[in-house]
Amino acid sequence: MQADPGSWQLVYFDDVALIYLRAGDQRLPPFRWLDPARLSLLPDLRAADLAAAVAELARQTERCPDDLRTLLARAALAIARGDEADFAAAQAAIQSQAGETVEMALLAGRHAMMRRDPARAIALFTRFRELGGDLLLSALLEAEARIAVGDEAGAGDLLDVSAALPGGSAPAAAARARLFPAAGGGGRPATIVPKDGR
Repeated sequence: MQADPGSWQLVYFDDVALIYLRAGDQRLPPFRWLDPARLSLLPDLRAADLAAAVAELARQTERCPDDLRTLLARAALAIARGDEADFAAAQAAIQSQAGETVEMALLAGRHAMMRRDPARAIALFTRFRELGGDLLLSALLEAEARIAVGDEAGAGDLLDVSAALPGGSAPAAAARARLFPAAGGGGRPATIVPKDGR
């Protein structure tokens, strides 16, 4: 599978197993969006992609309604849909079942950013890192949150750290260009509206 990942598709997952079939095998419908390894992408889905992911979640919920991975996907898609009640319910179920998890720290940080609460997001992305989350992802997300609170120096430091991590050079450069567009990736960031709208 590792030699040719494009020829395999995820068709089932739970807290114990992931089942893949060769691409084109029609015995079970594949998951296009609900891959537990790509959980961090779900909050960014919109329109038709979000609708497709929600349909996949409905199928997954029928199979494994109380599974931790199902609940995490539910929380991630609640962020994308802006469904505060469903996010809170999924978060409470995850907390009850598994306590504090690295995945929920990441999702709670993403949720805080979407609610325009970057100070809380910084704390949650830090916690994500402390729990063993991906260092590159943590640094990139925290840099964005630091820009939102006006900590340009802290954001720049995090992007420097990101660039030094394995595989971090290109993502750090892209984040720098997006967060500091005024000087081609090196100057002041674009104006970001703070939580209070001022």
